Amino acid sequence: CFADEHATPFNNQIRGVNLGGWLVLEPWITPSLFYQFLSQPEGEVGMDTYSFCEVLGPEEGNRQLRRHWDTWVTEDIIKQL
Repeated sequence: CFADEHATPFNNQIRGVNLGGWLVLEPWITPSLFYQFLSQPEGEVGMDTYSFCEVLGPEEGNRQLRRHWDTWVTEDIIKQL
Protein backbone atom coordinates (compact mmCIF):
# COMPACT_ATOMS: atom_id res chain seq x y z
CA CYS A 1 0.00 0.00 0.00
CA PHE A 2 2.88 2.39 0.61
CA ALA A 3 3.54 2.69 -3.12
CA ASP A 4 -0.05 3.79 -3.76
CA GLU A 5 -0.18 7.59 -3.43
CA HIS A 6 -3.93 7.42 -2.70
CA ALA A 7 -3.39 5.15 0.32
CA THR A 8 -0.52 7.15 1.86
CA PRO A 9 -2.72 9.50 3.94
CA PHE A 10 -4.46 6.49 5.46
CA ASN A 11 -1.19 4.75 6.34
CA ASN A 12 -0.25 7.64 8.65
CA GLN A 13 -3.52 7.66 10.57
CA ILE A 14 -3.88 6.35 14.08
CA ARG A 15 -6.51 3.67 14.30
CA GLY A 16 -8.49 2.66 17.37
CA VAL A 17 -10.98 0.20 18.72
CA ASN A 18 -14.54 0.83 19.81
CA LEU A 19 -15.65 -1.06 22.91
CA GLY A 20 -19.26 -0.11 22.25
CA GLY A 21 -21.88 -1.56 24.51
CA TRP A 22 -19.51 -2.09 27.40
CA LEU A 23 -19.88 0.96 29.65
CA VAL A 24 -22.67 2.70 27.76
CA LEU A 25 -25.79 0.62 27.22
CA GLU A 26 -26.95 0.59 23.62
CA PRO A 27 -29.82 -1.78 22.75
CA TRP A 28 -28.64 -2.23 19.18
CA ILE A 29 -25.20 -3.45 20.34
CA THR A 30 -26.28 -5.61 23.28
CA PRO A 31 -29.86 -6.62 22.47
CA SER A 32 -29.74 -9.62 24.82
CA LEU A 33 -29.87 -7.26 27.82
CA PHE A 34 -33.09 -5.75 26.50
CA TYR A 35 -35.06 -8.83 25.41
CA GLN A 36 -36.64 -8.90 28.86
CA PHE A 37 -38.46 -5.65 28.03
CA LEU A 38 -40.03 -6.76 24.73
CA SER A 39 -43.57 -7.22 26.03
CA GLN A 40 -43.48 -4.27 28.44
CA PRO A 41 -45.36 -0.99 28.01
CA GLU A 42 -43.26 1.98 26.93
CA GLY A 43 -42.83 3.40 30.45
CA GLU A 44 -41.46 0.08 31.72
CA VAL A 45 -38.58 -0.31 29.28
CA GLY A 46 -34.95 0.25 30.17
CA MET A 47 -33.15 1.96 27.30
CA ASP A 48 -30.07 3.26 29.11
CA THR A 49 -28.29 2.64 32.41
CA TYR A 50 -30.60 4.93 34.37
CA SER A 51 -33.91 3.60 33.05
CA PHE A 52 -32.57 0.02 33.08
CA CYS A 53 -32.02 0.24 36.86
CA GLU A 54 -35.17 2.29 37.38
CA VAL A 55 -37.36 -0.38 35.76
CA LEU A 56 -35.61 -3.44 37.22
CA GLY A 57 -34.88 -1.88 40.59
CA PRO A 58 -31.41 -1.02 41.86
CA GLU A 59 -30.50 -4.50 43.09
CA GLU A 60 -31.51 -6.47 39.98
CA GLY A 61 -30.37 -3.75 37.59
CA ASN A 62 -26.97 -3.60 39.29
CA ARG A 63 -26.67 -7.40 39.27
CA GLN A 64 -27.35 -7.63 35.53
CA LEU A 65 -25.11 -4.68 34.66
CA ARG A 66 -22.19 -5.99 36.72
CA ARG A 67 -22.46 -9.38 35.02
CA HIS A 68 -22.49 -7.59 31.65
CA TRP A 69 -19.51 -5.36 32.52
CA ASP A 70 -17.52 -8.35 33.78
CA THR A 71 -18.11 -10.44 30.66
CA TRP A 72 -18.59 -8.08 27.68
CA VAL A 73 -14.97 -6.91 27.56
CA THR A 74 -12.53 -9.09 29.47
CA GLU A 75 -8.88 -8.64 30.38
CA ASP A 76 -7.99 -11.22 27.71
CA ILE A 77 -9.75 -9.14 25.05
CA ILE A 78 -7.84 -6.03 26.12
CA LYS A 79 -4.55 -7.95 25.87
CA GLN A 80 -5.45 -9.09 22.35
CA LEU A 81 -6.17 -5.53 21.26
